[in-house]
Amino acid sequence: MVDISVGGLSPTINWGDLKQQEFLLPPKDQQAKLAELLWAMDEVVERENEVLDKMKGFKDVRMINLLNGYNLSQNKEVIPKGWKLLKIKELGVINTSGVNKKIKEDEKEINLLNYMDVYSSIDKNIDSRIDFMKVTANSNQLIKNQISIGDVLFTPSSETADDIGHSAVVTEDLPNTLHSYHLVRLKFKKKMDLNFKRFVFNNPKILYSFSRKAKGVTRMTLSLDDFNETEIRVPPIETQKNIANELSLIVDNILTTESKIQSSKALQKSLINQVF
Repeated sequence: MVDISVGGLSPTINWGDLKQQEFLLPPKDQQAKLAELLWAMDEVVERENEVLDKMKGFKDVRMINLLNGYNLSQNKEVIPKGWKLLKIKELGVINTSGVNKKIKEDEKEINLLNYMDVYSSIDKNIDSRIDFMKVTANSNQLIKNQISIGDVLFTPSSETADDIGHSAVVTEDLPNTLHSYHLVRLKFKKKMDLNFKRFVFNNPKILYSFSRKAKGVTRMTLSLDDFNETEIRVPPIETQKNIANELSLIVDNILTTESKIQSSKALQKSLINQVF
């Protein structure tokens, strides 16, 4: 079809050209069998998507209950015994200055952690699986903006208020890797379970709090004060580990289901390409 298309920015196909094209079609009895197979595959993908939606809904409910301690008390306003209510500024230091997406001859090449690396992360891990952008940084930035295991990176801006403040945690030693100026970093002073950090700030209640604080016209943003003054319910370390383990299992199942859906779609596309 590409061969008979005309136009540059918006290619089109003329009906006169299209009606002259010849197409290879299998015998009618095989057509019916192939149609049944493709419909069956559509149904499989549809069912898997339904399961995926339910799993994501379940994850949100469990996050709300576990991360806020609602499963431990009938009164949601009461902080569970042993838990603490802390502002983010009590957990560590928030900073926003980062590195630009530029390359300069007199600077050192580095790996750049970008906004989308954090925003699009499903498992909320920042590790070597990311295809980092290559840019350069000066000697001051190399010291100031190097990310470390345990750092949490936030997305401080968004086109809409309800899609702001997403976070992911550095779970692997990443030498020569700096964060972009489009991100906000929290470097911890207080001890917190590494796995728990993946979830604690992605708590739907915290994300809602961020959305209420966001300000802007064409693009919504959160200030450093907005982050610093946000309150977090922090359970004891052992409870953090238990919560993180349960939520990790749910996320792993979601990732497995998404992988199955992609495999089903790829198989379906491959079959269509082979037949036609």
